[in-house]
Amino acid sequence: MNYNSFVSKLTSIAPTPNDFLKHGVCNEYALAASENFIAKSKQLVNGTPLDNPGLIDLILNFECNKIQIGLVSFLRNVEETQGYYFVGNVEADILAISKISFEIVVLDHEDKEWVIWPCAQNSSKFFDAILEFATYLSIKIKNSSTLDADLESQYISICTQKAGGEKYKAFYEMLIAG
Repeated sequence: MNYNSFVSKLTSIAPTPNDFLKHGVCNEYALAASENFIAKSKQLVNGTPLDNPGLIDLILNFECNKIQIGLVSFLRNVEETQGYYFVGNVEADILAISKISFEIVVLDHEDKEWVIWPCAQNSSKFFDAILEFATYLSIKIKNSSTLDADLESQYISICTQKAGGEKYKAFYEMLIAG
């Protein structure tokens, strides 16, 4: 999946403010939370967006710093070290792309070389997997009753498969089953 498809599909599954209000939150929170699934296109200086699939181009072409998918958020701008591109956060830790393998990983916020979780084989697979996670969250928000463990297990399996296999399972277990 490329970044344009990701943005479009994420927007299409976004819960409405009314979905959040069913959970007893205030109007301001409901409005802000529903916007967490929506990325607005950036006005680029040269007016030509890049056309490469990937997390880097997502951040370059869209205002992603307001996207919040569970514990996953994105940066306003890509940051770079010798070995990684930093593209977001998972709570306080760093969502990054390996410059060598292009694998998506979570790095410890204090030791930026320690991989806490591998997340996906590449950006395209990360988009597929994190969109499934967003779908799970959207179902959970729209359905005010609690979801059962079977559904959690099903979504962990789907996300793991879409990310590239068992190597990535622990990350999605953490996100979904917490």
